Amino acid sequence: MRLAVVNSESKNFAVLEAIHAATEDGIDLSNAWIGASDISKEGTFVWLATGRPVNYTNWSENNPNNDEGTENCVEIAYQPYTQFKWRWNDNKCDAVNYFVCESNF
Repeated sequence: MRLAVVNSESKNFAVLEAIHAATEDGIDLSNAWIGASDISKEGTFVWLATGRPVNYTNWSENNPNNDEGTENCVEIAYQPYTQFKWRWNDNKCDAVNYFVCESNF
């Protein structure tokens, strides 16, 4: 099992479906980690599980922004002020979030 590699629009949609299902089950979910980071080289996001570059993205407006030079991990975040409510955001890797995992089963 690993943090989700969201490398296509269809995979992003599947992750959002899983988040919505968890919300319907009563989990108060507004942010969730996915498996991308630029911790090795600032501004170059890769999938932690594979080391491959992040080519598909769904960043929210003005992101990634590396706020205060400390945001190196990627979350899917609920942003009710946008038309597209769930978008990607870079955040501090030690922030407490739920996470989305995937497996090969």
